[in-house]
Amino acid sequence: MHTLRTTKQTRKNVANALLWGALDSKKIVSLDWALQGELPKTKQAFTALHKAGLDQMQVNLFIPAHDLLTAASFANIPSVRVLFFDAVNSYDLADTACWVVLKKDLEGFKEMVARWI
Repeated sequence: MHTLRTTKQTRKNVANALLWGALDSKKIVSLDWALQGELPKTKQAFTALHKAGLDQMQVNLFIPAHDLLTAASFANIPSVRVLFFDAVNSYDLADTACWVVLKKDLEGFKEMVARWI
């Protein structure tokens, strides 16, 4: 079996192109949502997506790896793919209608995409 490998620079270039494509297409959305309480709340997460008009499309939600409560809140929503800032791949970036970042996580998102530029 042959394994296809890509260089780190190639992955960076692909992510960069996908980022600029998402920006040009206005596919990056900042969502003002924070968990209320100490348990995951899928209903709260879905309501926030619905109010933003994002509940009927496939979205990638970018969050820090340590934010497990937010991940659990969105994980059961079929149209949401939860991606941690340190585990993003080109397929997931390309295979979605919208990129979503929570306002509270904007700095982490900026740090993530800065590595691609």
